[in-house]
Amino acid sequence: MTRRSGVIGGAALVVGLALSQQVAFGANGDPQKRLTAADSKRATSVLLTKADLGAASWKSAAGAQESSCGIVLALNPVESDLVETGLATGPLFTNKNYEALAQTVHLFATPRQANTAWARTVTKKLVICMEQQVENTSSMGAAVSVTDWSPLKLPKTVEHVAGYRVTATATSGKTKPKVYLDVILLGQARTMTKIIFSSLRKPFSTPYETRLAQLVSQRLRST
Repeated sequence: MTRRSGVIGGAALVVGLALSQQVAFGANGDPQKRLTAADSKRATSVLLTKADLGAASWKSAAGAQESSCGIVLALNPVESDLVETGLATGPLFTNKNYEALAQTVHLFATPRQANTAWARTVTKKLVICMEQQVENTSSMGAAVSVTDWSPLKLPKTVEHVAGYRVTATATSGKTKPKVYLDVILLGQARTMTKIIFSSLRKPFSTPYETRLAQLVSQRLRST
């Protein structure tokens, strides 16, 4: 593998790592799993499909494996007092433009528990964890360093809406492309979902991310 291909391959890897963090929630602080067929079906109904993503030539692969985030800094929220009744993980979508996208959906036993999960998840630690996951891709043959982060401007289409972008530079010799990691979080009633976008050279556009967030919001309101 050349250094250039290592940098490019990192775009999909960033999403894989971030997705692992979003799925895992923390090794010892996971919600109690009492999954039901009905709620797992509801969770699956919220997932984006290849057809939702538009004209780009998207390919799909199995979702990322679970891993912990921030073991030393204890960045994962503790949710062992909560009960999760539905869970769905979408595929990892990638395209030839060095863009990648993934999504997870969680249903909790009650709306109150979902609100608690939201409050514990959507904190400054989430951004720190995103930064850590981006810089962890340095092992792919290029040094990746975070340069900035910012909140995303999104319409409030459901009860809870939040979004963040982390920007980094991948340095391999004279090649210094930008790496972008965006996370959009949406919550409605008992359901919380996270959509993760990663790209190389340029970020996903605001209209594109907003369209997908609105589409997922429609599905959340129907669950």
